[in-house]
Amino acid sequence: MSSLRSACALHKVGRSALAGEHFMHRLMTRAFILILLAFGLGSARNAQNKVPEKKAATSKPSLQPNGSSWMQWGGANRDFISDSKALANSWPAAGPPKLWSRALGDGYSGIAVEGTTLYTVYRRGSQDIVTAIDASRGTTVWEYAYEAEFKNSFSEKVGPGPYAMPQVVGDRLVTASGIGKIQSLDKKTGRPVWSRDLYIEFGGTRLEFGYSIGGRELQRRNGPATE
Repeated sequence: MSSLRSACALHKVGRSALAGEHFMHRLMTRAFILILLAFGLGSARNAQNKVPEKKAATSKPSLQPNGSSWMQWGGANRDFISDSKALANSWPAAGPPKLWSRALGDGYSGIAVEGTTLYTVYRRGSQDIVTAIDASRGTTVWEYAYEAEFKNSFSEKVGPGPYAMPQVVGDRLVTASGIGKIQSLDKKTGRPVWSRDLYIEFGGTRLEFGYSIGGRELQRRNGPATE
């Protein structure tokens, strides 16, 4: 009898445990559903209250200063990495829209960029032509020409230059010709400030392949010039 009562008691306990477990399961399910409903209602309210973002108005492409520059060979740090914050992630299949194009003379010079002004050097006859160009329209801001005749077997094969890219240094533009002439010009007007001839002044030897100079700015800070 005792064993039978014990068995009945255990059976009742088991049923009670199962009932309690079932009750807790239903309670947790209902709580979970309430949480989901609350989250959904909150999201719906946020969606209703959210102010739609205004789409940027489309306009014709233009060139404006964006805080970046390319004022010497290799860029700001001479590592060929642009500091521009407005580079496009992709281009259309047909390429970027063309704003303008124009022909210059011969040469191997690069283009220095400061704001919306481009600086480069090209060849016309026996002269090097230093020019400033408005980047938004392609028009000439100013030009400065000087004699830089360079003739030998090398120049006859590849051309007499110029080979060097101009460099913007403060309010000056510094250029170098294939024969070793260095010019410093006012970058706003193209007016010559000073000129040096590396070959004549220092008694050097004409380089067979000409001069291709990528200058570095020298600064004086209470002492000798440092690079």
